[in-house]
Amino acid sequence: MGGSRTSFIRDWWHSPPAYLGIRSSKWTIGITAFGACFTDGFLYGSIVPVLPFSLVDRSGVSEDDVQFWLSLLLMVFGLFLGGGAPIAGWAADRGSRSTPFLFGLVLAFGATMLFCFGRRPWLLLLGRVFQGLSASVIYTAGLALVADAVGADEIGAWMGFVFSGNTLGLLFSPFLAGIIYDYLGYYAVFIVLFGVIAFDIAIRGFMIEKRTADKWLEKESSANNNAADEATRQTDDVRSDQGSTVVENENTTPQAPPPDETSSLLHSRSKRSKSWIARTFPTTAVLVTSPRLLFAIYGCFTHTMLLACIDSILPLFVKRTFEWTSTGAGVIFLTITCPSVGLNLILPPLLADLFYEVDILTEIHSDTFGKGGAYAQAYSLMCAALGAGTAFGPIWAGVFYQETNWPITMATLAVLTSLPAVGVYRYTGGSVKEEKPGRPEPGGRA
Repeated sequence: MGGSRTSFIRDWWHSPPAYLGIRSSKWTIGITAFGACFTDGFLYGSIVPVLPFSLVDRSGVSEDDVQFWLSLLLMVFGLFLGGGAPIAGWAADRGSRSTPFLFGLVLAFGATMLFCFGRRPWLLLLGRVFQGLSASVIYTAGLALVADAVGADEIGAWMGFVFSGNTLGLLFSPFLAGIIYDYLGYYAVFIVLFGVIAFDIAIRGFMIEKRTADKWLEKESSANNNAADEATRQTDDVRSDQGSTVVENENTTPQAPPPDETSSLLHSRSKRSKSWIARTFPTTAVLVTSPRLLFAIYGCFTHTMLLACIDSILPLFVKRTFEWTSTGAGVIFLTITCPSVGLNLILPPLLADLFYEVDILTEIHSDTFGKGGAYAQAYSLMCAALGAGTAFGPIWAGVFYQETNWPITMATLAVLTSLPAVGVYRYTGGSVKEEKPGRPEPGGRA
């Protein structure tokens, strides 16, 4: 009895997961990444219209210090989003992508708990730290999962779909959270947030990453061919016995030539001549030499910086100017839905450019990138840019809004958003006319 039970457990452990094909399909992975981005945007955006009021009512912050704390909370989120992204990218490229992806959900849950039950401002800061780290993992590992699952000709459309989840979360969560806070109270907002997290847990647990699925499929293929392989081996053994009388000098293997000491010495000197960054982070050192990739990242930075600026001052502006409650602070975000949808058209082509450029660089630097590739690390650089934009935007907007007024603040943002336009137009997409010999034009891959 015990033996049969042990055999059953062993067979169950070594059998492929149920519904492997569905759970590892590009649609399942894409929808899961969409859900993760929606959750991140929803958690982030739900706090935006609530904080200007809860900081005063629950945390005891004076009205004069509210702008400082709003900017600081967003800045901390951005710093840890940017700081955690390279680590998450390195881990995702060298191991399972789904493990850090799930860990990001744990961090999101911890952040929501801190915001729900924490009253002191430093606990809210810690919650933003967890949120930033969670976002860095979600965008780095999640986008790498999608890149693994879809082809190069579909990556742009899929990136647009995945990031639309973040946009939807950011647009509708302030509206809903503002109304719920006004009519049902602070804790009611977090009941909704915990429900969103629970749904995200379900879809992330159902998904199986493509790398894992491929390993199971290889095992199944190998098991199906075992019988044929065994018969072939037996035939080969008989033939080997019959040919054992071959003369000894025919079986001798020529000696391998001695290693080229000069070549080894040159390789060693070349390695030592590289900078510390190139030796320690070889993949990143290659990626940052690409103008196309750098300007795509610059565009991501500018996009996020603009949104973070609006998030940090708009709720407080309507509160002070019109004496609106959290409902009004939330509803005002619906008025920027149309321009935000336009902003959502910025990120997908920039992210597609990242993918295409990494694809080209992989062919040139395959030894440097290794088997894991560099997609997660490229997306980690993008996340670092998003984090930098989220950290820089609130500081810039908060200082100008406090020291000047709303029109001057908006004018400075218009100047900042125009700066990367020429470089993005010149180097991304299909606008590059001069390419290195033997290297495909970016426009040909898009």
